[in-house]
Amino acid sequence: MSAKQIKESEARFSRFAEMSDVGMWIMGPDESMIFANRAWWKDLPGLDTAKGLEGWITYVSEESRPTLRKHWSILVHEKIQTSYELQLTRPWYPPGAEASNGMPRPSNKWILVTAAPELDDDGELKWIWGCNTDIRSVEDITAPRIHLIFITATRSGQSCSCNSVYRMFSKRNASLKFV
Repeated sequence: MSAKQIKESEARFSRFAEMSDVGMWIMGPDESMIFANRAWWKDLPGLDTAKGLEGWITYVSEESRPTLRKHWSILVHEKIQTSYELQLTRPWYPPGAEASNGMPRPSNKWILVTAAPELDDDGELKWIWGCNTDIRSVEDITAPRIHLIFITATRSGQSCSCNSVYRMFSKRNASLKFV
């Protein structure tokens, strides 16, 4: 591939990444930020990239921080792709979510992180590529379905594992009201 073709290919990727609603990022094995698109910065405004992963972790809930550290270790040491959920502590204002006073109600945002290591010819880690996908809207659709399963199972006398599913989902979505 010629230098011109490489430059055109990089420009296409940059345009694609910038128009995406998925947060895309590349970090070095030393946790330095190499690239982050607009959507990533939207979720983490004011992040100090000089702090690398330690800067990013300040935007992650206390409960999700061990998950982030565990999966970063998998990426760096085991050098395999991984996916995991994180709760961001930055308030997220769902479309149309307004309190009676007309002000938006904040809601912590859940993301699905998918990340993969890129290795050099010797199998050493060059950098880590990742995508952060907002999964809150998926859960908003899923909540009524889980509630329906829970109600159906309890009415039919089945205990199955619906209670544990309900508890897990309710804890993560404490702002949701099941009717």
